[in-house]
This record gives sequence, C-alpha cells and structure tokens, in this order.
Amino acid sequence: MTTMGLLRRFSPRNDNPSEDINEKYAKSVFIKGIILTAMLICLFPAISCGRKALPLPPKTSEPPVVENLKADQIDGKLQLTWPIPETSESDDLAGFYVYRSKEKSGDLPCSQCPVRFDKVGDIAYDTVSILFEKKVVYTEKIEKGYQYKYHVTSYSAYGDEGLPSDEVTITY
Repeated sequence: MTTMGLLRRFSPRNDNPSEDINEKYAKSVFIKGIILTAMLICLFPAISCGRKALPLPPKTSEPPVVENLKADQIDGKLQLTWPIPETSESDDLAGFYVYRSKEKSGDLPCSQCPVRFDKVGDIAYDTVSILFEKKVVYTEKIEKGYQYKYHVTSYSAYGDEGLPSDEVTITY
C-alpha cells in the first residue's frame, strides 16, 4: 500500500475528503519524522557513552630521531649505519627513510643555498635484523666525482615522519 493510501486510511474521516488536507497531513508527518530522526542522530553520540564531550583522537607520539649516523665508502659503495632508536611504543617505529643530495664535486652550491634532498631508500623496520647487532645498514653504489650528503628519518605505523638525523657527507 502506498504512503498516500495509508494516510487516507488513518486520517480523520470527512464526508468530502480533500487532497489538500491529506497532502498537508503527509507533509507534517514527514517533517516531524525527519526532525525527530535528526535529533536522535545528534543526541545519540552524546548520550551513548555517558560523556558530555566529543571523542578525542588517539594520542600519537612523534617517531624517534635517528642519531649517530655514520657513512663509510668502500670500493665505490657507500655504507650508512645507525643504531636503532629506543622507543616506548610499538607503533612509534615502522621504518626509516634515507635522503640523499648528489652534486658534482666542482659545482658545489653556495653556503646559504638550501640543499635539495631526494628520498632514495625506504627500510621497513620488520626487515631489519636486530638479533645480533641493533643497528641498521643501508648500502648503495656511488659515482666518482660527486659529493653526497645523507640524512635519515624514522616513521611510524601511522605514517608520521620524525625529524631528520644529522647530515653525513662523502666525496668520492
């Protein structure tokens, strides 16, 4: 049965029912239903948990800063090493990003110019072997005649990135 049929069936009887009365009745019932539903939706979160404030997002701490970054150059390969930072939360550390700046040795930028770093590595924490040595190792091949600068950041499981480590410079 349609809505108008239900309204005619349950509306007060007149000898000469008018479409206008039924339409007005249907609109008032519809509007009251929407208002009641909206009120319940707005009030439900406030009364469901017994608190009078809006919920707060979970607290996240900033990922730890990588310290003691060391760079070694052996036979055309660069090896970066750093100890795994200590964290209090398991979600604080999900991995590390390695950033590099590469400039020709003769074309070094001015001392006031900002250094442009590109992300060259993403090391997931679960791929780091921490059983014997609690350090991370990153290696890459480097070219002669360039100056390389590196820094490393850590990131959390939520995607938050920590502050960069100190820079290390290698000229090959």
